Amino acid sequence: MGLGNDDLIELIELKKKYPNIKKCGILGDCSFHYSGGSKEDFKKRLDLDIVETFDINGNPDYKLDLQDKVGSVFEKKYDLIIDPGTLYCVFDIPACLKNIFYMLKDDGVVFHNSNLIGHFGRGFYALSPSFYNEFYRANDFEILKMAYLMRGGSGRWIEMPIGKHYLQYADMNRMIWGDSGTVKTGVPCDSSLLCIVKRNKAKSFTRPIPEHYVRTHGK
Repeated sequence: MGLGNDDLIELIELKKKYPNIKKCGILGDCSFHYSGGSKEDFKKRLDLDIVETFDINGNPDYKLDLQDKVGSVFEKKYDLIIDPGTLYCVFDIPACLKNIFYMLKDDGVVFHNSNLIGHFGRGFYALSPSFYNEFYRANDFEILKMAYLMRGGSGRWIEMPIGKHYLQYADMNRMIWGDSGTVKTGVPCDSSLLCIVKRNKAKSFTRPIPEHYVRTHGK
């Protein structure tokens, strides 16, 4: 799990929009894959007071299983929680999401970089746009941005429409998302999905239902 230059660009822009972000928690023993990258460099670039990492492996600041409830010392501690590719490597995703909720301040922001297609052998799951769209709307978060990144392409996050779940077209350079249709060929492997959300108010953890599928197919 790590943050690349493309992620850094997005996070710097996010900090400009929300300058009060000062305390950051990172899921995973994060690596910083950009020139001069390190935890201290990252902290300085984003003008953060705290950057703390959590993982069961490696050498994080806190060695713990994100599938178990974290201690009360972390309750509502962080303005920003970064998931640099950890969620799809956790077997019990809902348990990890509950920890995110527990650690996040009432007006905090979450930054997810996850597997969209491929990355075979890297993790347990591939997460679709509907996963984030449905889950965070059910829990009263504002979805600030959705984007995709194609390895071998531009190397930058390409913004995609929020609330559009279906891949209508794909080649090695772009993806088009809409309300219906699924592409069966030409889908690039090792592509990633970005989701940035802001908590509007704290509420009990809510499990979503696939409302977009019900609306589209009338099931």
